[in-house]
Amino acid sequence: MKTLDALETKPRTEVPAYMIDGSTLRAWPDFVAGINAIIPQAQWQGRSLDALDDILYGGYGMPDRFTVVWNDSDMSRRALGLEATRAFYKNVPEFEQLYEAGQIKTLFETVVDIFKSHDTIELRLE
Repeated sequence: MKTLDALETKPRTEVPAYMIDGSTLRAWPDFVAGINAIIPQAQWQGRSLDALDDILYGGYGMPDRFTVVWNDSDMSRRALGLEATRAFYKNVPEFEQLYEAGQIKTLFETVVDIFKSHDTIELRLE
């Protein structure tokens, strides 16, 4: 039997970290610009949350695993709250009913859920 000292260990590889600066995020276009700064090859327009989800699956020059550190996330929570969400869904006449029924979350909550749905991404809200 091998002792702990004799066991081979795999070298730890650093996981790259990317930052979203929540202090500069005042509206949805600021968030879109932040994502495009992290993943410039994606050229995400911000019109589709499904497209953000697809982008995070990879294929745009991103590493297999990475961390996203979202600084000042409380400021972002407010900036991407109910008013920004209303503006995003302005062409959905039944938005208020869906929101009140809990069927639509705020943009901030939705984006956090999208990031957390990816096992290869660690999201740190700071």
